[in-house]
Amino acid sequence: MIGGELGWEVFALWHELEERKTKEAKFVKALDSLEANFQSVMHDVGYWDDWFYKIALTKADKYCTHEKILQELNKEITRMMKKEIKKAGVNLNNPP
Repeated sequence: MIGGELGWEVFALWHELEERKTKEAKFVKALDSLEANFQSVMHDVGYWDDWFYKIALTKADKYCTHEKILQELNKEITRMMKKEIKKAGVNLNNPP
């Protein structure tokens, strides 16, 4: 755990990120969500719980609305996720 002034600065930055009130915080939150989705593309999506497939495809959307580049990146990662989900044999219209 970080103490002192640095600890308080990290604490304040964490709250800024969670509140998403600044452009920087919004950008970092979007990247955090996109990075999680991208990692899922790199690993086997077949282990996910049934309910998670549709959620995974849209969970980053709300964080990417403020920047065109983030929207495009989200679109591409979502396309890749759909490909991996299909490869895992999951029908998104009727998950297992």
